[in-house]
This record gives sequence, C-alpha cells and structure tokens, in this order.
Amino acid sequence: MFNARRSLVLFAAVGFLGTAALAQGTANDPHRGGVSLAFSYDTLGSSLTNTNRFWMQGGAAELSGSFFRGFGATASVLGLHTANSGSGVPVNLVIATFGPGYTYTHSRHGGHAISFFGHALVGEADGFWGLYPQTGGAGTSASSLAVQAGGGIDFRVSRHLDVRAVQADYVRTQLPNSLSNAQNSLRLGVGIVLRLR
Repeated sequence: MFNARRSLVLFAAVGFLGTAALAQGTANDPHRGGVSLAFSYDTLGSSLTNTNRFWMQGGAAELSGSFFRGFGATASVLGLHTANSGSGVPVNLVIATFGPGYTYTHSRHGGHAISFFGHALVGEADGFWGLYPQTGGAGTSASSLAVQAGGGIDFRVSRHLDVRAVQADYVRTQLPNSLSNAQNSLRLGVGIVLRLR
C-alpha cells in the first residue's frame, strides 16, 4: 500500500531546502533562490513484455527549490492508474522520489521567459489494488526502488505562473511481474507551475 508518510517526508525535505533558498535569494539576483510547485497531467508508457505495452494515466505534484545559479532539489509524487495492463489486471501506482535538479532560465523581451529543467530522482514505487506475483502466491500490493531522470520546458505566463509545455522522464521500477520484475517506462506530462518566489 502507498506509504503517505514517506511522501510527506520527501516534500518536507525539499520544503525545508526551499525555505533556505528563499532566505538566500534576493529579488535583484534571478540566479539565486526560488521555490516552485508544479501540478501536471501525466501518462506513463510501460510494458510487461516487449510486445505488451500499456499506458497509465494520472497526475503529479513536484516541489522544487533552487539554491544557486539554477542548482537545487526536487521532490515528486506521481500517481497513476490503468484498468487493464494487457492481462485484464488493473495497476495502481504511486511513485515518490527526491533528488538534485538544474534549471536554466532564458529571459526574453517583454518580461517573458523560458526555462529548461532537468533532474535525477530516486525513491520508492508503491503498487496497490493490483496483482503482484510473489514467493508462495500473489499479493495485491508491492513496493520497489524507483529511479526517475529527465526534464522539460516551462513558459512564463506571469510573475507567479508558468505553463509546463512538456516533461519527459525515464522511470524505472522493480515491481514483481513474474517476468523480469523490472519496468522501464516513459513518463510524459503537461501542467502548470506556481512560482512561490
């Protein structure tokens, strides 16, 4: 079952680091400090075998803090669902990760800006309300290591709002599936970003 406490710890960690970023940053130096909260609609392409691909739908929340010249940290919680993984079995998945990130922002004329970001995150994947083969039978839930790496592009709409035009991440989990017990997936997302500083 999804471990909400672990996800809250991740968000608390990046929130604490983001507060430090606020304390360091100044309004006159855009390269120092910054905290943002992104909400996105996401789809995750995964597979049980090379010929059995399926797509999950869901959403994510990502809290990011930038400390110095674009370098910072990100905490991400991603929730996904599909009613049929190709074998008639539903899959429900929550992935909570945390790690370093980098953002490069290019200001354009008229105050508009475009930001390119990337991150490398590690955490846990929790599958629940599904079917996960295990020693001696099958369970309805399972957990594994999760690794997420990728990035995307944000467009500035106003001082406190960006549009996330695209986010693309490689996501690896190791949930039991009676085959390789490893999933290499592609995450695609779009959304909005609230710039808290």
